[in-house]
Amino acid sequence: MKIGATGSCKNDDTNYPSSSKSLQHEGVRLPRDGIYVLNLDIVLTKHCYALKLGGTLLDGPKCPTAGGQLPLEAISRLKVQGKISLLVEPLVQQIDHGTTELLPSAAKEFKSRFKNIEADFWMEIGNECPAGTQLIMLSMTSRESFEKRSCARETWMKEAVPGEVRRFFVADPSDGEADYVQEELDAEHEKYGDMWHGALIWQQRHCAGAEWVAKVDDDTVVDLRRMAFWINKEFRQIAIDHPLVFFGDASGRRVPFRDMRIKWCISKKVFPAELFPLFVLGGFYLTNGATVQAVLAQTHKTDGFFLDDVLFAGILAGLANATISDQQRHITSYNRKLQFKCVHGVPTLFAMFNAAKRAQCEEFFSSLKKMSCANDVKRNLITMLSSLLIAFSLFFAFLPFH
Repeated sequence: MKIGATGSCKNDDTNYPSSSKSLQHEGVRLPRDGIYVLNLDIVLTKHCYALKLGGTLLDGPKCPTAGGQLPLEAISRLKVQGKISLLVEPLVQQIDHGTTELLPSAAKEFKSRFKNIEADFWMEIGNECPAGTQLIMLSMTSRESFEKRSCARETWMKEAVPGEVRRFFVADPSDGEADYVQEELDAEHEKYGDMWHGALIWQQRHCAGAEWVAKVDDDTVVDLRRMAFWINKEFRQIAIDHPLVFFGDASGRRVPFRDMRIKWCISKKVFPAELFPLFVLGGFYLTNGATVQAVLAQTHKTDGFFLDDVLFAGILAGLANATISDQQRHITSYNRKLQFKCVHGVPTLFAMFNAAKRAQCEEFFSSLKKMSCANDVKRNLITMLSSLLIAFSLFFAFLPFH
């Protein structure tokens, strides 16, 4: 994050210029369990549209330096004057092998509306979630986070039941555009919550049948099997008692950062209160479709800003009267001294976030997989046998002697 000379947070500027937005998502469908993993890769550029297909940068409107040309029908779909474009579409097949085939699409319009923002979007429609989808996982990531996405695919996503893999590859500015586009990327970072808004609207329109909706950052690792166990064992009953609910790491109300050197700095102009409302951290949280629908209905009542967890899983959750369920024993930031617990013979922890690099991602995943309750089971068995011996001893001690 660039530091301004004024000493205030960059997000003092609440003017939201129109831009183009591109979305990459990579899906893994797991038919046996009805789990569908969706990875959204956000790329922002105000000045042009460009599609990078299999390593070849193709031209879009206002991109004179890019190599190649998009078909006219693709340009006509993308060229939306004064509007933001969310591409949620399988633009290419087998991108890892350099395929550059454009697939059909149909753009639909929707509005992003907060008190301080009202923007029109075009959403390129991707495939609907498969029938019987129980869980959809939405992962926000950035254009430079290839290593994180690669680690996710090769670790926790791979651990699931093998199924159909879908890759969705989208626009990226050319190297020559990097200087001026990066400035726009920095500015658009302030509106991260706006991106998440689009992802949630996509879910409501094209995966509304999913029982559970998870938000997963690209620095998070998850044990999918363990998560499914705890959803069925604990979370489902809580959701029955509290139909609108967010599950995650909610460690009390937090003080907003005002120091401009801190990534999550937010100015008093944007958020004047001295404390954030109770919210779940955005590295990973779990909710349901009903909660997403209720939260989206409240966006016009508050200002939008870039701290998406505070905004959606805190302020908007409060306006929707949703319950914040603190689940730190299941979901938390990584710590090498982290102590996990076993309940019902299963480790409680299933999601850890803040893996800044690939090596940390692999370390996090290894830590999750090494968690075992074997010793816990032995201790419980020894405790049970000891209790039985004590009970028998007491029983015989009180028997009358003949």
